Amino acid sequence: MENKFRLLNAEDIDCRVGTVKKETVNGQQVVKFITLLLYKNARVDMNILDEVYGKMNWQRKHEFKDGKLYCTVSVYDGDKQEWIDKEDVGTESNADAEKGQASDSFKRACVNWGIGRELYTAPFILVHPLNGENIQYTKFSVSEVEYNSNNEIVKLTIVDDNGVIRWTTEKNVNTKQNAPATPPPPAPTASQPAATSAAPKSAAKVKTRRERTIEHLKQMDEVTLKQYMDYFHIEDVDRMTDGQIEEVIAYEKELQKQK
Repeated sequence: MENKFRLLNAEDIDCRVGTVKKETVNGQQVVKFITLLLYKNARVDMNILDEVYGKMNWQRKHEFKDGKLYCTVSVYDGDKQEWIDKEDVGTESNADAEKGQASDSFKRACVNWGIGRELYTAPFILVHPLNGENIQYTKFSVSEVEYNSNNEIVKLTIVDDNGVIRWTTEKNVNTKQNAPATPPPPAPTASQPAATSAAPKSAAKVKTRRERTIEHLKQMDEVTLKQYMDYFHIEDVDRMTDGQIEEVIAYEKELQKQK
């Protein structure tokens, strides 16, 4: 059985606030910038399953295991004359715990089938407020998305509810949050003096960008580290892809510029 799921279109992708960076101005807390996460809702999964297999040839079921709600999405394989299952667990939502788990477990099970897996390649999206707006409550949407041959997002444009471009991968659009420059090497420490042309370091002693970044992540507090791991849907930072490492570097560099 061959999966024929299409990649998500711009209208299939929703945006939600990931993190909020605040600062104190004249004794009041104001939002300095936010990050946005891309996601799909359950209706998108249902529609795509209908498109590929037909409404009568897929099904879902939920069951509790050890206090957690799991969803199994099954599709019918006509060649094998049997149902093929894929399962995943959900997490509670703030509004409705049980409903949130049901929806989340269904969406995760659909990702196991391949629906929306390309969202895992999304870049960090950092947006600044305009004209004193309460940006936490601004509605954002994806107006454009393109992928490469590896199903990775290579072009992305985010607009607000007025149609104003607020983030884009295009370098010629002035949105303040385009891809930042390559970060500088780590500062010298007492145990690692600055290199000089007269006494270059041995290549074996120089840590790579990847090694430095993973070391930096492991030194973060548990809450911040969990945000990164949840964003990339990983359980071990040592298994991050090089693309994910570069996104972390870019994001951390942008945070430093805002301080």
